[in-house]
Amino acid sequence: MASSTGRYPFSARSTAGGLAALSAIALAGAAIIVNREAEKADKAHPPVGAFVETDGVRLHYVERGQGRPVVFLHGNGMMVEDMLVSGLLSAAAEHSFRAIAIDRPGFGHSERPRGRAWTAEAQAELLPRVFAELGIQSRLFSVTRWEPWSLWLSRSVGRSR
Repeated sequence: MASSTGRYPFSARSTAGGLAALSAIALAGAAIIVNREAEKADKAHPPVGAFVETDGVRLHYVERGQGRPVVFLHGNGMMVEDMLVSGLLSAAAEHSFRAIAIDRPGFGHSERPRGRAWTAEAQAELLPRVFAELGIQSRLFSVTRWEPWSLWLSRSVGRSR
């Protein structure tokens, strides 16, 4: 009669350890591939507009036109390029406004430094300093999605002149 240990040379513990190691290698490989593809995408689609740095945060923005400033705030899953493609900034500029769209931290080409919670409140505290850097003293707001955070953000920042 054959021994059962001869048929199954690996223990459950060593098999689980091997699967964990294999999974870790696969995840590391996927991370490398994703980072390379992201670099290719960044090179193929460079940012349009300019950058402003405030409180150690580098934010991407685009502005069109001259006149009274209108600041466009985008919702989750959007970025400045969405507003450009839609024609929103151009339309505002054609009506004698200085249209400014800012990528929120972590969206589009804006940085999102680690070690800080980027709540709507934290973003609201950052934006008045961004406005000062851009020479915006009084402004109108337009939110592109009616999400609770964007309404709260526009009201909160609107009070901090």
